Amino acid sequence: WDMVEQKGFVASIFKTFSLNLETLPSRIAFQKAGYLLQELGSGSEFLFRWHNFGPYSSELARTGFSIKSEEISNAVLLEGQFINKFRELIKTNEKNSKFFEMLADIIYIRKNMGIKDEKDIFLKMVEHREYLNDENLFKLAIKRLSIFNLP
Repeated sequence: WDMVEQKGFVASIFKTFSLNLETLPSRIAFQKAGYLLQELGSGSEFLFRWHNFGPYSSELARTGFSIKSEEISNAVLLEGQFINKFRELIKTNEKNSKFFEMLADIIYIRKNMGIKDEKDIFLKMVEHREYLNDENLFKLAIKRLSIFNLP
């Protein structure tokens, strides 16, 4: 992916999901959307590492902050199988940054920390961010991820 493709993709994320970088919850939702779309096969190649709010890409953040409003206006809406999967994954929780964070954390913990047991994953998430202690939301996230055979 070259810089032009990256910028276009990120502008399309903003436009498709009406996201912005104005508040911390919106920045978290943006990072998690980028991570989840990548995991669902968008073709993006951002490097994510474990950070304050789970998977985080400084490259994605820099790209996001470099985009101007007219670039978002001119961006195309994302389409394809990975978008349909994403919409199904977040269904009924489209505006819940905590749910985005949970989905992304679960995948990251399973893939990069080798923790597979659901109880241990939940404990790891809550240890990292206490406000993620919603067991019902966690169970919903696990159920949704299993639909798409995500890690």
